[in-house]
Amino acid sequence: MKSDKKLPLEIYKDGELVYRADKNMVSQYNDWLEHFKNKYPKSKITTKGEIMAQGYCVKCKVKREMKDVEEVTMKNGRKANKGVCPTCSTKMFCIKGK
Repeated sequence: MKSDKKLPLEIYKDGELVYRADKNMVSQYNDWLEHFKNKYPKSKITTKGEIMAQGYCVKCKVKREMKDVEEVTMKNGRKANKGVCPTCSTKMFCIKGK
């Protein structure tokens, strides 16, 4: 049975990795996802593709989750997230760690 999901499958709780499935555990992935959503109802449970990047909005002067996030690589090779503030639609940029 082939899976259309890309490996590794990851589940995040409030931005922290809590579970990673490899090719042997694909069938258990959905069970774990439901488990974490039920165990932590007030926390933000996301998968690898759903992660929202946070950045500082200069116009609002608040740290927010960006919308329309795009991962870019800068000239020096470091990765960064580029997006838009959901409140004021100002462009936002967040440089990731190494």
